[in-house]
Amino acid sequence: MRNGVMFGDKHSIDDWDLLMTKKSIPDADPRLEFLSVPAGDVVYDFTEDYGRVLYNQRCLVFEFDTFQDPSEWWNLRKEISAHINGRRLRIVLDQEPEHYFIGRCKVADFSNLTSVAMVKIEAIVDPYRYKHDETVLSLDVDGPANVVLRNEFKNVVPEITTSAPIAMTMNGLTKQVSAGSWCFADFMLREGHNIMTITGSAHVRIRYQEGIL
Repeated sequence: MRNGVMFGDKHSIDDWDLLMTKKSIPDADPRLEFLSVPAGDVVYDFTEDYGRVLYNQRCLVFEFDTFQDPSEWWNLRKEISAHINGRRLRIVLDQEPEHYFIGRCKVADFSNLTSVAMVKIEAIVDPYRYKHDETVLSLDVDGPANVVLRNEFKNVVPEITTSAPIAMTMNGLTKQVSAGSWCFADFMLREGHNIMTITGSAHVRIRYQEGIL
């Protein structure tokens, strides 16, 4: 397997002939919230007060060497900077093509030593690796039907599109909707299998973006 990276629609090897020498992909940093009581031993933990653990953004770092002719370095630098600097891009590792990071990128350094030029690219990205393709379920419903919605780690609110009025029940709540597209924060999908009951006769499409840490 190759050791390259896609930044948007550009590949570090195919488009820029870069050899990756180092990469840093830290674990997602949880937002830990503690409150100490003055003059006491009690420490209150509010980390999951919103029903789940939240995470900070990550900083990804990629370092490359290029062995192109020194006369091409300036043009290469301009091309990479024009594509990356300040842009919010999808970042896909060759080792994990089924998921991607997304975040703000920059060229942190471009230097040379004798016949080798070195490129350092940094990106501040969301804490999650997103599934390459959105999950989409299309089904024809006639009467009460239980739909199993499998979700990876990240909590997500699905978009539900129906061709006719239906009733949807999930997490103990029921919503009556007309034809159209709908999103309800109360219908948040959690990790694992989620059950939605749909009542009515309609063509229904459920779409959501899965993600892992």
